[in-house]
Amino acid sequence: MDQNAATPGIQQKTYDAASFQGAVDLAAWDLSIACGSCHVGGGFVEKDRNGQRFSSLASIQQAGGEQMAGVFDPYLFYVQDQYDQITGAPNHVLKQAPWSFPYFNNMNPADGAFKAPFGWGQAAWGNGIQDGQLMMPNVKEMDCLFCHSKGYNNLMASVMTYSGMHFMSAMAGSGIMDTNSLSPTYQGYNAQNVSFTTYSTAQTGKVELVSLNGAALDNIKAKPDINNCKNCHAPSGLKDIPDMMRDFLSSAPMIYTASPMSPFTGVEMPAFDFNAPFGMTWDWQLGPYATSPTVTKYDIFGLLGYLPPTYTPDPSKSFSFIPSIGFPATMGPTVYNASIMAIEGVVGGGNPAGTGPLYYEKFVTAGDPTSGMDQNSLKRGAVPFPRADWFKRGDLFGDVSQEVHLDFGCAGCHMDTATSKVDNGTFDGKSQCDPGRGYDSASATEAVPGVADSRNTVKKCIDCHITGKNSDGIAINTFNAPNPTAAHALRGLTNNVVNAVGVADDSGTEGTFLGNHIDAIDCTVCHVYKKQMVVRMLDSTSGNRYPGMYGTDPAKGMMGMFTDPMPGVTNELQEWTPLYTWQKIGTDDKVKNGTKNADWRRKVYGVNIITAAVWNNDDPSVDHNGDGVPGRSADRSKVTAATPFNIVTNYDPPIARNMKAGMNYGPSGFAPIPVGFGNGQYASAFAQDGSFTGAFQYVGLYGGNINLSTPEEISAYKAFRTTYKAGLDNKDWSGVKLLYVGGPYMITHNVRRTNQYTLGKSCADCHAPNKGFFDGGFNMTGLAIKAEAGKQFMMSGAETLQVVAHKDDLDTGAELATKTGAAREVTFETLGDWNAATKTFTPNPSGEYKKILDLDRSQALYPDQVAYTAADGTVYPNREAYVAYLIAIGDAPKAEISSIGSTGVTVNPAEVTLTQGTAYTLAATSAGSLPAGNYTYTWGSTDVTSSENQVGQNVTRTFTKLGAYTLNLTVKNNNTNEVRTDSQTIKVVAPAPAAGLTTVGTVDAVTATKMATIPLSTMPAHTRLYVTWGDGGTNSYTTATASYNLSHKYYSAVSGKSYTMLVKVINGTTIVEQFNVTVTFP
Repeated sequence: MDQNAATPGIQQKTYDAASFQGAVDLAAWDLSIACGSCHVGGGFVEKDRNGQRFSSLASIQQAGGEQMAGVFDPYLFYVQDQYDQITGAPNHVLKQAPWSFPYFNNMNPADGAFKAPFGWGQAAWGNGIQDGQLMMPNVKEMDCLFCHSKGYNNLMASVMTYSGMHFMSAMAGSGIMDTNSLSPTYQGYNAQNVSFTTYSTAQTGKVELVSLNGAALDNIKAKPDINNCKNCHAPSGLKDIPDMMRDFLSSAPMIYTASPMSPFTGVEMPAFDFNAPFGMTWDWQLGPYATSPTVTKYDIFGLLGYLPPTYTPDPSKSFSFIPSIGFPATMGPTVYNASIMAIEGVVGGGNPAGTGPLYYEKFVTAGDPTSGMDQNSLKRGAVPFPRADWFKRGDLFGDVSQEVHLDFGCAGCHMDTATSKVDNGTFDGKSQCDPGRGYDSASATEAVPGVADSRNTVKKCIDCHITGKNSDGIAINTFNAPNPTAAHALRGLTNNVVNAVGVADDSGTEGTFLGNHIDAIDCTVCHVYKKQMVVRMLDSTSGNRYPGMYGTDPAKGMMGMFTDPMPGVTNELQEWTPLYTWQKIGTDDKVKNGTKNADWRRKVYGVNIITAAVWNNDDPSVDHNGDGVPGRSADRSKVTAATPFNIVTNYDPPIARNMKAGMNYGPSGFAPIPVGFGNGQYASAFAQDGSFTGAFQYVGLYGGNINLSTPEEISAYKAFRTTYKAGLDNKDWSGVKLLYVGGPYMITHNVRRTNQYTLGKSCADCHAPNKGFFDGGFNMTGLAIKAEAGKQFMMSGAETLQVVAHKDDLDTGAELATKTGAAREVTFETLGDWNAATKTFTPNPSGEYKKILDLDRSQALYPDQVAYTAADGTVYPNREAYVAYLIAIGDAPKAEISSIGSTGVTVNPAEVTLTQGTAYTLAATSAGSLPAGNYTYTWGSTDVTSSENQVGQNVTRTFTKLGAYTLNLTVKNNNTNEVRTDSQTIKVVAPAPAAGLTTVGTVDAVTATKMATIPLSTMPAHTRLYVTWGDGGTNSYTTATASYNLSHKYYSAVSGKSYTMLVKVINGTTIVEQFNVTVTFP
């Protein structure tokens, strides 16, 4: 804030010493260390808001780090974290930021001040500084080599940044400075990249001029090499543990040792041993063993080919150096190998199997394990962080199977953009050194049109594949990208069947119109495929940040992060579907040159949400972060029946260093981690032997940090903080909640070839149940290791982190947007009951406990509970009804014959008997929930040809042919052309003949002759008679007369015997009458 708007420039906010510690969480110096470890430099890590370099601001500072009136601002001062070694209690110190420092002859104060013609040191500053002494600037300047020096090593640059030696970070990263601690020119110039020229002048005497040699100059590229971009943004993968150092981390692991080599922060890289974790050498050639093998500098020199002639290389020591990462396999003293490190030439090894690969262990008293772990050392260490776009979006750039555009390099889309938004002295757009950026706010782009606007300076999909021009209408290199319009049309994606959002008039007013899927869906939604790790949760409850992974095989636990961790073991990473939601801003400026932008759209795009787990104060009587704004509950005043998810969270988290103070820290093989709190039940998740104590349900996948996840753990921690506050900041914790708040990161990389993966080939790819577009859940907590008592971290499986708390101790919210671009916070929680004994949660809307759920994908797309209108004009009363409609569009149709006439057939009887010549209604069950016009019902049967098929859900059919046939129903979803069928066996029989038309006269049966005569009269029209006599005989008579006498001899007849005869009166092929006659012999 500007303290006096009436005066020139921006006056920084100032504090007294006590207020500074209570209000400033991260000062500018802290940001230059923490953010600068990955940041290219310049901007907020070099200058204040008035554009003045921090190093020049230092000239107004007084000796001892205090200004004349004891007033401090967060640009010139910072709080140096300090903790009691045993208890971890805070003992922080307010210090002057070392944006510049005095330079001495031979870098030794004892040799006197080094003075220069323009040295701006002043004796009045004290501390032995003399007038005119050279003051070395120590700001994090824009590092051009970061991007343009091929082979730049950001890990080495971050070591210098964490050390506070900003002036050396570019030298270390580019290789101009020798960072090999085994080299005789260590921390001097690297002879492979520089040349020395000696000359003399009268003014300077004999000096050496240092310049970049030809090899270094050849590595300076106008367009950044893709590997330079990958240094910070995305790895190729994560094969095994050594690969973390080569291709995964963007910032270095660091441990506090009070090293004189790091005078500003006291941190340095920890010792490491890649031969220790598995009791085998990293190349799996030696082992198993109890202690890792010793490695000497001569072993390494021999492998690198510059062993002195007096030494012979030892081929059995191939494990001493790891070529893929350019590091020795082990280096540095640990708490385990002091005896061997005293031997001349030894650089590392001698560590117990199962330890490492990084060693953060430091005893309070050197060599005495009973003294405990040094809490000051652990809490001031740095957690190594993965590369940014893998972290945020799960991006991998290994080969073209992962990203089809990989051969173009990052510069193909981000540098060669021909944008007109270039810096011209007054406008801050895209400079020659600034990679092109997207547009929407989820891309984190600058957006102050006319002042600072670098949006839409990257090539978009449409630029190369459709228009051949960038957002400014300027022709670009398209790399011969194929035009997908015909393919889109073939799949129906260009049909106008969607309510799209565009610009209605020159004022920029938005409006909906009947558009197509390309108008409403970003290209990446259909073409990006993720089968890799990503960060889903960032646990920030302990003062540090620990990523919670997703996309690994849970059964493999921590080892599931690695695809090829050891011989014979490969791990398959898991597919995950991005969350789909609406852009907040859209694709471009709504108005250009005073006229509406007809190409502007607000589209659905894919995101990964990272959920930050933080403590947040709701108590209005407490201001935890010291910003002058006390806590308050999430603002639900705007929540109505129409907008139930419009929640505005107020953020009042405790100061980060205070979070560290309240936790017990311990070492893991990857980072210093919080292991518990207090001295009681929850003191540590780990026992002395490294096994789990069972105190906590879960620990993190990335190193083993505790995840507070049960009502008991959370309540106990809050109670502990209340007792702990007296020695810290005296701020009450009763109103502090555990807050899981999610922020979206737009996904644009990992576009696959269309023959590998693409959505949109069928409506059912998205518009069907369980496709993860309109329905289903999106994990919000990541995976965690189940910390069962007695089990080991490395050997334990993982599962989805389950978080339950008392309902007053937990809040959730995901920052998303509606189709109109309105910001919303969507909750992902439910109430219920908690069984502390079994650690189980049962949903109950009146429960006293709250559990974190997967985020409902339908709520992410349609947060508001209002009526929604479909493209065909149908109004759906709420989100659930509308989403049900959207899902049904591509759902497989249901084909079921429900009835034939009055006979229900849904139970599928073996056969249905129908009467010839009778009309029957054939009825089908509804094919789905869409309006009727979305389905086609076709009826056919095997007694007719397809040309006689009938169309309709219910039809009338008369069967004319006698016999057994199959009745078929085919149902088609007209949106997807997907069909389903049902069938039923039918038997067509002649109708039952009429009875009582024929008159049967007196039957004359004579026993002696065995003859019987049966007179018939008044018979209906007929052509023949067919008689079954009842004794096994039959006869057919051709006759058309109304009267006829039948006669027959019954050879088996005896007195008193009766026979039942059957008479059929037939006209052509139709039985017009049939009847029985009894013949009895007297």
